Amino acid sequence: LVRSGAVRVLINKKPFTNPSDPELQDAVRVSRTFDKVGLELEESEVDQDVLTEVRSLLIKLTGKRKIDETPAALSAEMETLGGELLGEAGKTTLWAQPAGLPLPQDFEDGQEAFEKIIALTNPIHRVNEIYGQKDKLEDYAATIRRLTVFVEKRGPAYTTMGDFAGRLTAVEEKLANDGDCAAFLGNWKTAHENSSVVADDVWKTLRDSQAAAALDLER
Repeated sequence: LVRSGAVRVLINKKPFTNPSDPELQDAVRVSRTFDKVGLELEESEVDQDVLTEVRSLLIKLTGKRKIDETPAALSAEMETLGGELLGEAGKTTLWAQPAGLPLPQDFEDGQEAFEKIIALTNPIHRVNEIYGQKDKLEDYAATIRRLTVFVEKRGPAYTTMGDFAGRLTAVEEKLANDGDCAAFLGNWKTAHENSSVVADDVWKTLRDSQAAAALDLER
């Protein structure tokens, strides 16, 4: 019943819905502990308008139109999509940390949102959670995908830029305050403070500023 999502178990008023949880398994298997748990029936229906809106959102996120308007089908589609996005986010995070790339708040919020959705194994719970976050999920997915593309296409250039910024920082006190080197460092620091490096306009400004600073450094 727990596995199917029909029932959830309360242990000391704490709800358990994961049938693999060892604490839950002990509670329902051992008679002396089972007497102390509570059982609650779960929701068994989803409003049709919720199904319709969740389906429309998943069509936007996946590009697929052949998605059945049932909790099971919608949940399965999100399982695939969420897994892909979390996989991309995980790789981006692993690359960004040693490279020093600041990740925007939307990226971290999006990662957390999709983790929460995927953790819900009951299709009805998952659909309701998707619906509850429907106004944010499209932006979250776009942010995760944008970071993935940035790392794949611009990662090496970012690493080179970071090395250049490090060289300039080491001699910053010798740079002219109104020179291109100082201007680049200012742009670099601002982009990192705002976690906006991956924004197209910011990145273009950084590349142009880096080129001008390189010439200034030679002089």
